[in-house]
Amino acid sequence: MMRPYTLSMLLFAGFAALAVVAALTRRKAAVQIFVLYTVAAGLYAGFLHREAWPFSRWQVFAYRYVRPSTALEIRGVDARGAEYQIDRRAWEPIPSLELHTWIRLKLEELDAQTREAAGRYLLEMANAARSRAAAGGKVGRFDRYFGALASPEHVIHRKIWSEPGGLPPEPFAGLRIYLDEWDPEERRRDPRRFKRVLLYEFPPR
Repeated sequence: MMRPYTLSMLLFAGFAALAVVAALTRRKAAVQIFVLYTVAAGLYAGFLHREAWPFSRWQVFAYRYVRPSTALEIRGVDARGAEYQIDRRAWEPIPSLELHTWIRLKLEELDAQTREAAGRYLLEMANAARSRAAAGGKVGRFDRYFGALASPEHVIHRKIWSEPGGLPPEPFAGLRIYLDEWDPEERRRDPRRFKRVLLYEFPPR
């Protein structure tokens, strides 16, 4: 019986070989075969739940849904106490998904001094990104070389600081991290139907 890593190597070898042939010959048939092979290999990994890098079953996103839904919300606070949404690009080069996962799993485990250092670092990142946007520059870091051709994050979010009126007018004096909780059916009927709990505030009160 063929071992999983052997099959993964063969699938990748076939993928690479067909890609080279399609690129060198520029023939329509070669490109179509390459595309069909890629789709079939991806479906193999997904439907049979087998990892065959670079074709993945994406198990991290395949789990049984249990109500309620939850999500982190990181908001900037100005000197007057007004809260603003923070553009997810402000955290680059840290992907926002990884940042939110780290906050959920690790922030509470830190001692007070280290937690404050983490809060201060995130506040500096948010203010630096806001300053770049206010000066007409790029909010994030991922597109600094390739611009619109840069690869996006896995989860695509609104570019709120590029929208009219979306950029906070003043620098942030602090951050608040909330955990939002909601029932999808209830929130679909009324977007205001959710519960928000403060998890962390910097600077701490």
